[in-house]
Amino acid sequence: MAASTPTKRPSDSLPITRFTSVVVRFRRLATTGLITAMVVHLIFLVLFWLLDIWLLMAFNIFSVLLYGLCLIGMRFPALRPMSLVLAWLEIIAHAGISTLALGAASGFHYLLLALVPLVYIDPRGDVLTRLTGLLILTGLFVGLDLISTLHDPWFLLREETLLWLRMGNGIICFIGLGTVINVYARSSRQSERDLRSMASTDLLTGLRNRRSLTDEALLLVAERRSVNHHLAVVLVDLDHFKQLNDRYGHAFGDQVLADTARLMNRTMRPGDSLARWGGEEFLILLTDADLDRAICVAERVRESIAAQTFRSDEGESLSITATLGVTEWRGNEEFEVCVSRADDALYLGKQNGRDRVEVAKPR
Repeated sequence: MAASTPTKRPSDSLPITRFTSVVVRFRRLATTGLITAMVVHLIFLVLFWLLDIWLLMAFNIFSVLLYGLCLIGMRFPALRPMSLVLAWLEIIAHAGISTLALGAASGFHYLLLALVPLVYIDPRGDVLTRLTGLLILTGLFVGLDLISTLHDPWFLLREETLLWLRMGNGIICFIGLGTVINVYARSSRQSERDLRSMASTDLLTGLRNRRSLTDEALLLVAERRSVNHHLAVVLVDLDHFKQLNDRYGHAFGDQVLADTARLMNRTMRPGDSLARWGGEEFLILLTDADLDRAICVAERVRESIAAQTFRSDEGESLSITATLGVTEWRGNEEFEVCVSRADDALYLGKQNGRDRVEVAKPR
């Protein structure tokens, strides 16, 4: 088998990736929002040109250019907060100026409602920031509505035109709210799946962890108490792994564990399960397999591990062996007792010279 060169990587890189994914989803949502806002302002630009309202047309030209700059800024981490703040301020200014220019009957102050979900979705905001943002938006919405009732609009439009503007802004607001909530709900469901996966997965090897496999085994044991089905357990321990870590470093050892886990995983049948049991130990749960079948699987795993070679950073080629303890579950015992018996067999295999499969003796 070709030698592999383990690459140095921190074993805790997965949690950072998971956390970053939440920020990435928010950034994608913000970028989508900026593009949508730019398109909407282009539509408003054409609309105000048709209505011959040059002030609002000029403001929308400025808004389109601003959103273009914000989209460029979203590509650079240092500029992203400023880009989002500018986009927020533009929406507030657009709602304010358009409401003062055309009156509350035009419905432009409805656009402030589209910002409400964003106050809560930003993963970097705290409770005080979100409450402050909500109060500001509420005050602006109510204030614009009151001001427009106390003062005549700057530009007078027909009631029919105002009706269509209000309906259009209402539709934009509902679509915006629905889109944001939908994206947020999908992101939340994905985050929940990620958390469940993290809770049941060993971060280094990508295998199931001890808790996850134990839960599955307890269910299988409960099912098989009433039917005549076999279960077998193979406990795998890499030989002299501490010395390997001490000599070549933990980064090398971590990659040896990860590569060995992938190698063993390829030998599993559908329905069998493999988990990292702890340290350099792995546990294989074989469903519908008697003791003879479990011994065959264990021997195949042992030979595959022994045939695997690695190359250290210094160019030294080396291999590693494993000792395996095998036992069959007895229908009247707890799963922990079965694993303990496999562990006894593993310990005996270590005493008998390692790099071997040891079968648990009946008690």
